[in-house]
Amino acid sequence: MEARARAEEERRRIVGALARLGDQSRGTSDIAAAVRRLLNASLCDQMPTHWESIGYALVRCGTELPHKASVYATVAGVLTSNSPPTRTGSDGAPDADADADADGAHPFARQAEALANYLVQGIRNYIAHSIRDGKGGAARRALRFLCELAVAKVVHPQALAAAVAGILKAALAESEQARSPLHARAMFLFDVAVSAVPWCGALLDEHDPETLVAIGKDAEELCDAAADKWAPMFCTAPGSEALGFRVPVVEEARAAIRDLKTRDWECTAVVRLQPLFVQELSDGRLLKFQPVAVPAHSKTSRYAPPRFWWRMRSPADEMQVDQPEAAEPPTESEAAAAAAGGAGARTAPTSPADRFVVRELIGDVLENFVSDHALASKQIVNMPLPFDVDREVCDTAFRRHRCPTWLTPPLSCLYRL
Repeated sequence: MEARARAEEERRRIVGALARLGDQSRGTSDIAAAVRRLLNASLCDQMPTHWESIGYALVRCGTELPHKASVYATVAGVLTSNSPPTRTGSDGAPDADADADADGAHPFARQAEALANYLVQGIRNYIAHSIRDGKGGAARRALRFLCELAVAKVVHPQALAAAVAGILKAALAESEQARSPLHARAMFLFDVAVSAVPWCGALLDEHDPETLVAIGKDAEELCDAAADKWAPMFCTAPGSEALGFRVPVVEEARAAIRDLKTRDWECTAVVRLQPLFVQELSDGRLLKFQPVAVPAHSKTSRYAPPRFWWRMRSPADEMQVDQPEAAEPPTESEAAAAAAGGAGARTAPTSPADRFVVRELIGDVLENFVSDHALASKQIVNMPLPFDVDREVCDTAFRRHRCPTWLTPPLSCLYRL
């Protein structure tokens, strides 16, 4: 009993340390330094004996704190690499004071392989269980974390493509079998799959462009089939425009995909930590796995209602830019400087893809920290986004107020471990 209590206490300590990772940092460079400090100070030393607790913490934090999914995927990629980890300083340079193995052997090769398989199977099962239980938010967050693991070379890009395409194919099958194109299960599965495309589009375009093209076609087909059904659910009554505009989330996801196609699938709003760990992630495992099993429909199945965003401005008004200098998205250098915490005026996101990603991230934070608004505010402020998100915060909070059907799990309990 005493050994079990110590193991449980160690697991809570690891979860707490990972949950707070990067919270006091501003910009990706500061977060990268915090990650290296944690890896050097504890995680690499704990891998031989506590790899399963580390895997549990990474899965939990990566799915429940999705605005930091890239951080946890980077940690996972470093710990599961085929190459032995190298202790580095906060700047990423090798630590001259670190003791190196004389033969260069991997100090925890077996545990690294076990951790990689634990993460992949854990996320795969998490997505399947969330779909079975009708928890769309949980399934979307887990699929995005899987995208980040693929960028960190823990997961093979083709396996990720098959997972996204498989869920979308299940949505199409449900739509074809249903009497109405606007079928609850079909739209539920469609939302889960398509909302991950901004996070994986560039990666799939590089490694599996054929599957990415198929995903885009399937998304268009399903949206077109249900287009005539949107009006009764999402129309705004004449004369009530002052109360807001209802816009289906899947329509905005489709607009985001169309926008990404014109930008070579690069999304400025998806800020990642992996590019700062190129050397550490260069020898990733690239695991393949069976596509996510979509549970068969039954009378006891539960599905979340189709999501919609209640907008204070009409979709046409959102295309109008409030600031003349924000007519174009920030350049790559400007985005990098803003993400790194550099000075310079930030503008509101203007492209459909950037707005979609920013709103999804803010919505995740507001849902996950519903029991602690002060902590939610800190999380939003610390997100390394290259945009001014004040307007998006207001809109997303207004949406939550007008959409009481959204589930709001109190995930801020992570910060009390």
